[in-house]
Amino acid sequence: MVCYEFAEVMRRLKRRVQEAGSQHAYARRIGISQSYLSDILLGRRRISPVVLRGLHMRRVDHYQDLR
Repeated sequence: MVCYEFAEVMRRLKRRVQEAGSQHAYARRIGISQSYLSDILLGRRRISPVVLRGLHMRRVDHYQDLR
């Protein structure tokens, strides 16, 4: 399993929006509103599981040893 930083997930999301032609088109494709997608892209909302599924990703929390 490969882990990605938040910035990479956002780059992927922005790329998908660009490939779809507009926020509206991509939002419709993954089943959310354009305003919700816009809020995510502007950092007003967290990336939802629906959006992650559209990117073929999922959020996984993990723990690291600090020693």
